[in-house]
Amino acid sequence: MLTVLVVALTVEMAGIMAMGACWRKAQVGPFPAYTGVIGAKPVVMVESGIGKVNGAMAAQCAILAFSPRRLVVAGTAGSLHPMVRIGDVVVGNEVLQHDASNAARAQAWPGDRPDPRLIYPCCSEITAGLTMAGREAVEKTCLALLRPCVHVGRIVTGDRVVVNHQKAVELAQRFRALAVEMEGAAVAQVAFAYNVAFGVIRIVSDLADANASADFHANQELICPNLGLVIKIWMEKYIHNAVKYI
Repeated sequence: MLTVLVVALTVEMAGIMAMGACWRKAQVGPFPAYTGVIGAKPVVMVESGIGKVNGAMAAQCAILAFSPRRLVVAGTAGSLHPMVRIGDVVVGNEVLQHDASNAARAQAWPGDRPDPRLIYPCCSEITAGLTMAGREAVEKTCLALLRPCVHVGRIVTGDRVVVNHQKAVELAQRFRALAVEMEGAAVAQVAFAYNVAFGVIRIVSDLADANASADFHANQELICPNLGLVIKIWMEKYIHNAVKYI
């Protein structure tokens, strides 16, 4: 009952690896990966690199190589909501690509195969488990004298880093999203195509504004261990053999 974690950056992986054991270096297609154990359960962690194409490729390579029961995207994200602060946990219940046009989703020519989904729902079982694990984890953590909060909602994906407050407001209003990142919805599309249960968890590293890059670099070593703690609790207590896509 294998779990695959798709993680974009080495610093994000480090927080998760610290919570596991028996790690062995592997290679999944062109992507570096590690096999190991978290919470006495087998896991494969694939370092995808940044962006939708990398995320989708890494997910497909991992699915074909390991036939996992579940696939989770884990990492950092920018906040799109005033109540979502740096250090907070955001668990996705659905994802979409904010930079994909409606024309790309429509059947324009005879014989084309359109993507019928605008929004990809996350596996309800994974979402519930990550949410409960997140709530347990934040009871044990404190960032800048503030206890992180756990939020559940829509996460949007795009290939450009959002570093503009007005753009962040636009995304929040248009898509009613809590956070923005660069891999999740593309990985969800691959998981859906292969009928693999999908989930996404993000720790907020910045506010998707002009200070986003500085905030990310200032906060990553503080928040990434908390990402690992959530994953550890989830795998220890909330993974079950039977999973469903929705």
